[in-house]
Amino acid sequence: MTGGSAYDAVDDLTALLLTEWQLNQKIKVNKIYDQKSVGFGEDMFDSILVFPKVENVQYWGLYGVDHFHEVDIECEVRSFQGYQHHNDLVNEVQRIIKTNIRRTNYVDLRIMASVVESEPLRNMFRHKFTVRYRDINP
Repeated sequence: MTGGSAYDAVDDLTALLLTEWQLNQKIKVNKIYDQKSVGFGEDMFDSILVFPKVENVQYWGLYGVDHFHEVDIECEVRSFQGYQHHNDLVNEVQRIIKTNIRRTNYVDLRIMASVVESEPLRNMFRHKFTVRYRDINP
């Protein structure tokens, strides 16, 4: 791993969501820096956008030779088919993260915040999670 843990954690979360997804609805998971849009039409499908927000590095050990990384990742669930459908997607993302608190190569994975940012007057539903990975000496 180079350059810290932020992009590695985003790759891990993306792979986790795609491999553990159990709903019948297909989902598109994109890293925000890979998201390409041409107009509004192609954004009208269920999707999850993930992107790194903050990486906090704490030094410990003799002369700070060891490092503890906390990486916060924003995970945004978007849908356009109504409240119940959106709620199912949000619950599936929560289920996947909560059942995978222990990750290979990481100390843990946790949901730190969950915020509803839906548009109440337009059938556009958004829910944001702040997810934290913790890593030692990446």
